[in-house]
Amino acid sequence: MGPTNGDTFYVVFLSFALVGLSVIFQGNVGINLADEGFVWYGAVRTAMGEIPIRDFQAYDPGRYYWSALWSPLLGSGIIAHRISQSLFQAIGLCFGLLAVKRVCSSRWMISLVGILLIAWMLPRYKLFEPAISMTAIWVAVLLIERPSLTRHFTSGLFVGLAAFIGRNHGLYNFVGFFLLILYLRWQMANGNLPKKLGFFSLGVFTGYLPMLSMFIFVPGFFDAYLANCIWPVLTTGTNIYKPIPWPWVEMHSISESITHRWFLFALFQSFSSICFIIMPVFYIFSLVVAFRSDRLFLSRGKLLVASAFIGLFYQHHAFERADTDHLMESIHPFLIGMVALPHAVNFDRNKMFRFIAVFFVSIGILLGVRNSYYGDYLRALGTSRAYVKCNVGEDSLLAPPYTAELIKRVSEIVSDMAPTNQAIFIAPHWPGFYAILNKKSPVWQIYFLVPASIEKQENMILQMKSANTEVAIIGDVPLDGRDDLRFKNTHPLLWSYINKNYSPVSGTGLPSNYQLMVRKRIY
Repeated sequence: MGPTNGDTFYVVFLSFALVGLSVIFQGNVGINLADEGFVWYGAVRTAMGEIPIRDFQAYDPGRYYWSALWSPLLGSGIIAHRISQSLFQAIGLCFGLLAVKRVCSSRWMISLVGILLIAWMLPRYKLFEPAISMTAIWVAVLLIERPSLTRHFTSGLFVGLAAFIGRNHGLYNFVGFFLLILYLRWQMANGNLPKKLGFFSLGVFTGYLPMLSMFIFVPGFFDAYLANCIWPVLTTGTNIYKPIPWPWVEMHSISESITHRWFLFALFQSFSSICFIIMPVFYIFSLVVAFRSDRLFLSRGKLLVASAFIGLFYQHHAFERADTDHLMESIHPFLIGMVALPHAVNFDRNKMFRFIAVFFVSIGILLGVRNSYYGDYLRALGTSRAYVKCNVGEDSLLAPPYTAELIKRVSEIVSDMAPTNQAIFIAPHWPGFYAILNKKSPVWQIYFLVPASIEKQENMILQMKSANTEVAIIGDVPLDGRDDLRFKNTHPLLWSYINKNYSPVSGTGLPSNYQLMVRKRIY
């Protein structure tokens, strides 16, 4: 039985209240010039009428149009951008808790689970990821409860909309829902499977219409999408691989953390490492139980089944670049599945088991809060690393001294050397400065991570010339400690052009691995 109107109101209130408190406590804490800056710059340019992917390097368009939708009301500053992301976060959390409400009978427990889920909704520049996966679980629960043609269409509609926000979300959820539909047909042995798949496919098509419309009616968008989104995935993969942090590999750093009395950090490292083992095992175990159980199992195990079918395919996102950020972006189906497990296996009435469950939920909350931005801020209080006020456009943030000084110094440099409409080029990992400085990137690419073709580098050189780029700030940074991912090695032709046509400036106050370059004058 689904939640009552009173339950629904409480879940909606709880979701927006938790997100609101999160924004109040940490909405002005810290700034990530790389990944967060990448999304923020894209949101600003989209609000100004530019087209994601075609006009600038971007993720799929949906998340940018969501931010642009709120721009007239909230503005385009970093705080406004975070609030727009948090609104989507609240919606996703609400749907996740509505799904959890199927197995949680008490409001205090649903509140505890809500805190757990939001504590792991990090990093804040990737709030769409957990919000979409939790919404997917709610939609899957609805489908399991009543696999009507309408709900098959609704499931497809969700998949299409998810793909508009991120093609990886579209793929994960398409496969997950497709297999769930086959499972329900096998388990219930009724209904017209081809017809249900037809309604599901029609829903996918309908949900993806915004993207299809852009392919047809936005000049140059389809070609840009093929060249910059599809072809790179087929040739170089979806992300820069990072080895899996197996617990036995991480033992040295964990023991070192304990030695330095960073117990919570050590506990977080341990939990994160173990999750890379537990999560896939948990999903496979849940699906084995689902396939070995009879039809009656679905009445109490629907949330577990939904979490397993959805979460299994989000493992690709977690393992493709196996770091803490990608774990947190993918972990919510696992967290919800663990909440669902006691009810699914009829252990929910066992007081000892419930005590253990509450204990682990509490530990999960503690670890999530420890990894939050506000947690970083609190740990820095009373030390030489204490956060300081930092002006970012019209907003005032609390940032580490290093970051605050960097933003101040780059702002001064640009104000002196590239005022008004003069272009500045920044590479490889600081796209956030374009948004801070209210500058348009002179080239399409704003985040330089992987090797670029000669043709792309030649196009960027032409774009720099066309924009009359006066100033360049270039970093020599080995991403992930890899020498082959330095900017001079991923973009050697562009690096050579800059060194030939721009002169280095000393005494700038930039980090030692960054160099200010000013265009040479030809007389």
